[in-house]
Amino acid sequence: MDLRVDRRGCESVVLDFDGTMCLLFQNHDLAATRHRMHEELGRFSIDFDEALDAFDAFDAVLAQTADRSETRAEALLKADEILSDAEVAAAGTGPAVTGVAEAVDFWRGAGYRVGVATNNSARAVDAFLSRMSIRQLPVVGRDGAHPERLKPSTWSVERVLELMGGRPEATVFVGDTRRDYETSLRAGCAFLGMVPTERKRVRLSAALDEDLMARDYPELLRRFFGRS
Repeated sequence: MDLRVDRRGCESVVLDFDGTMCLLFQNHDLAATRHRMHEELGRFSIDFDEALDAFDAFDAVLAQTADRSETRAEALLKADEILSDAEVAAAGTGPAVTGVAEAVDFWRGAGYRVGVATNNSARAVDAFLSRMSIRQLPVVGRDGAHPERLKPSTWSVERVLELMGGRPEATVFVGDTRRDYETSLRAGCAFLGMVPTERKRVRLSAALDEDLMARDYPELLRRFFGRS
């Protein structure tokens, strides 16, 4: 399905969250989160370097608990709890990508199924939707107990399509990273890039034709969904 040519085969739209709907951490400092991760995981004898990205905590847990399955399970849930708390807080301040609420309304009004598949916490997505007065969407977020389900695994996309009753071959996935693009290909969906910053455009252009990118939702709707 090439939306540049014909959108009639599109029935569902699946959105990534951070960078696609909301610039989640733009106004949120994660230093305290990384410190909390270091302290809390230390209680499981897991050394988490505060210089790392907070998402790297899952890799740290897996690498350091190879022979401690019970500890691994508890530590993964703790890491997810810490990161989720930060994401929910950030969802209250992160700028929305221009036009996202109006786009969701447009798609719903036009009869498209709309959902969210993200590596972020579903709680954070719900907090953002509430803040933006967007009526509840089907959301499949991070399963903290199973890091292997994070994108580029297709698990979240497949699960949200199942919830919506959608078909991958009739779905467009909107995301902002190469990982999102790879996930979309693996899931059998069409892909559109949301690049609200120049940095995102440059990074995604290494994998995706710029004709399949938009800087905001008014542009995306105009170019690919026929909204004037």
